[in-house]
Amino acid sequence: MTSADGGETWQQLTDQTVEWMSQVSLFSNPVRPELLYLVPHYGAYRSEDGGKTWGFCDFSIEWTSLTDSRWVIDPRDDEHVYAARLGRGLATSTDGCRQWSWVSAFPRVNVNSLAIDPVRPDTLYAGSNSGAYVSFDGGASWGEINDGLLGATVVYSVVVDPDGNVYAATPYGIFRLEAR
Repeated sequence: MTSADGGETWQQLTDQTVEWMSQVSLFSNPVRPELLYLVPHYGAYRSEDGGKTWGFCDFSIEWTSLTDSRWVIDPRDDEHVYAARLGRGLATSTDGCRQWSWVSAFPRVNVNSLAIDPVRPDTLYAGSNSGAYVSFDGGASWGEINDGLLGATVVYSVVVDPDGNVYAATPYGIFRLEAR
């Protein structure tokens, strides 16, 4: 569905149904808003016309995380996406979800959440069942950033605000990253 008036009214774009509809997240890039990615719990879809038609992405690497922040789109290249994986770490596609590869530098853990720094797009954050991680080189290498999380080993969600401030949600509360 789409709204042209801030949600006052809605128009259905397509009658296509997606499996696992209760677990769906929608991702777009502000630079090219007609390109959308629809990600249910299993599988993924891509629309290049603002949601009027959808094509199935190659998603043979199976189950994604269940969070709303399970994918991130590189703001410099909307064909470059990262996907949080259950039990397998991260996957990436550089051709708009047509082919995928594993991010081998990331540990094989359940990834709950991904975030990309809008100020420094080579900086990625991941929240997992094993803590928080950061990459300063577009995902080529990763390091743990768990100091100050009061011993929390589960990070449910990581977000980066427009100014580059990083927040993590854990069982012990919400934390802000003080140093990078």
